[in-house]
Amino acid sequence: MLRLIQQCFLIICIGLVIGCSSTTDQKENESLLPEQTSIEIGVTEEGNIGYRSEESGAEPYSFVHNDQEFHIIPMYDQFLEYITHAREDEGNINRDRLYRETVLKPFRLSAWGSENRIVEGDQIAFKRSNNLEELEKFIHLLYENHEQYIEIIMESLMASSDILPGPETRIFLVPYNPDEYRAEHGVRGYAYKDGVIVIIIEPKSSVEYILPYVVAHEYHHVILREDYRLNRRAYDLLEDVVTEGKADTFAKMIYPDVDPPWIETLAEEERVWSMMKRVMEPDSILSIDFSVGDSTRRVPVWSNYRIGYQIMQDFIKHNPEITVQEWTTMWGTEILEKSRFEDRFK
Repeated sequence: MLRLIQQCFLIICIGLVIGCSSTTDQKENESLLPEQTSIEIGVTEEGNIGYRSEESGAEPYSFVHNDQEFHIIPMYDQFLEYITHAREDEGNINRDRLYRETVLKPFRLSAWGSENRIVEGDQIAFKRSNNLEELEKFIHLLYENHEQYIEIIMESLMASSDILPGPETRIFLVPYNPDEYRAEHGVRGYAYKDGVIVIIIEPKSSVEYILPYVVAHEYHHVILREDYRLNRRAYDLLEDVVTEGKADTFAKMIYPDVDPPWIETLAEEERVWSMMKRVMEPDSILSIDFSVGDSTRRVPVWSNYRIGYQIMQDFIKHNPEITVQEWTTMWGTEILEKSRFEDRFK
């Protein structure tokens, strides 16, 4: 348990950060989400200001490290509310609307202050499940392990912030979708603008090994998105490849003993890189998703991550004087040129 110095606490009541916008009656809502939550404010033994709820074992936890604010926000209650109302929906005709009202809108409201703000990709991270029974089991397991997740994520964020301080950051914890294939090592992450991260956990998996690495990886994406020049960066495959390579290089700096499979060297690296270059050509009509792979073209899964990581390893090898703060915001074209990555194929 996160230990707080007792003489420094203060009990206050605040409204729940993530509200509910469901169209169901008020009585049903009150039985699922408390209107107020008791929060304890204090100072950890490491000197980090933080607060936590005493209402239940899975409430938002916030802390300050190096003058940077962090908020770890579980979405378990919102998913339980969706399950409750979805079971009452005969014929499954309103599940999309129920999911939007009970899960998506509360997430957007807490993340960006507007439940109607549509952010590209948020429905990918929050893809609706029809397997209510399995989803409910996942949520109960998340409740049981919530304190462990908080400690792991908090430690990863502090270690990341020590290297690259950034903006106020919100990390949302959501259950894995049982309709989809199992996430590698039970964790998946998404990063958005304005310091928002979504961490998806498959609670039947042991995530202690990979969770801190994934958090650091997504945190680096958040830092890069804060760069004002990113607004001028149109989608570009090279930029995407290098961006993933940067995030994995950053996470690997903090957790050198973690070896995720998505950074393993490709057996046919030169051939895959050649196909990437073809896709990068301005007049190319070739379209390949290098993240999920393409079996017909013999493109392995995670090729963009694996190539990007190798580019960054070559870059650091040939440019040891360039700091992580500097290479984080460098353009992909400059990274590739200075990496001499293509020299390995000569």
